[in-house]
Amino acid sequence: MNTMKRVLALGMAQIMTVSVLAAVPATEVKANDVKSYNGHYYKFVNEVVDAYTAEYMCDVNGAHLVTLTSAEEEEFVKTNLSGETDIWLGAKKEKGTWKWVTGEVFSYTNWHVDEPSNGDDEIYLSLWEGTWDDCLDTKSFSSDGNAYVMEWDSEAAYNAYVSGNRAEMTKNILGTSTYNGHKYKYYRVYSSWTEAVEKCKSLGGYLITPTSKKENNFAYKLCNESNTWIGLNDAKKEGKHVWVTNERTDYTNFGSDVNNDFGGTEDYFGFYNSSKWNDYTNEAEGEGKLGFICEWDDTNPTILTAVKSTITVKAKKTAKLKFQSYPVKNKVTFKTSKKKIATVSKKGVIKAKKKGKAVITIKSGNKKIKVNVKVK
Repeated sequence: MNTMKRVLALGMAQIMTVSVLAAVPATEVKANDVKSYNGHYYKFVNEVVDAYTAEYMCDVNGAHLVTLTSAEEEEFVKTNLSGETDIWLGAKKEKGTWKWVTGEVFSYTNWHVDEPSNGDDEIYLSLWEGTWDDCLDTKSFSSDGNAYVMEWDSEAAYNAYVSGNRAEMTKNILGTSTYNGHKYKYYRVYSSWTEAVEKCKSLGGYLITPTSKKENNFAYKLCNESNTWIGLNDAKKEGKHVWVTNERTDYTNFGSDVNNDFGGTEDYFGFYNSSKWNDYTNEAEGEGKLGFICEWDDTNPTILTAVKSTITVKAKKTAKLKFQSYPVKNKVTFKTSKKKIATVSKKGVIKAKKKGKAVITIKSGNKKIKVNVKVK
């Protein structure tokens, strides 16, 4: 959007009262402010927010930002929901190509005169003065954003929203990425650490717990290598680090000069200018509030990883196994391949006997991993 464009003041929408289409029984529409069209359900939210917040609020409700895939659908939304109010649309420009968040074919368009203007950061789509405009996440430099319309693609999805079925609404969240059996999504909704924790809970997940090097690198790429909250804190006792899930904290990735509790109030962790972790105040003072990554378990969430796959220990000395096991309720057991070389206790402590090699097997739930032990 050209920043010199006139931005209409957002007021109350001119919402027209209409009856539900004859093809849809009236009993299917369970709220006066929700309208149904062609098997989909729509709700107008007259709150001015940035694009990220609009997407987050749709996810909270198991919906997505409205996708206008035909002239008829667009007219329905304008006439029955948004009126003349500008709204966010559920599309983004990726590598120069516009895509609906649902994966629907992006064939129907209704661009404003001289649009799209294709600014480098104008990767969001809004319905502006009745036609389409590519714009920044806040619409323009002179506006805080747009109102928005939530859309549910089926009666089942809408009923999950009406009944407050969090598990079913979570299934409808779009744009997640999968790693090691879990799902993740980055939200550039700037929040304090405690707000980020609650927002992930509201989505049926939790603030991300990167408990291995590979997961940590995956997460840092997911947030576009930006300073972002993770689910670690030592607020209760300085130096006693705790994940929001109560997982083990054997794996850590603290920066060399930032994990210092500066001022005695930096108890909350996130990425800091790299994949390393920094301790911040709850409000990330000096940095501003941060975005966050939410994580969700799948139906079989058992995860077992070793911090190190090979351990070297001197004879007659001990070493403690470092690993991550999830869920935390899983019983973890240990077994050595050669007791004459090295033994392992019920708490995962290796005792080196004499020079040689042994393999320690760690078991949690239905998962097993092996750690090679070299005794010098």
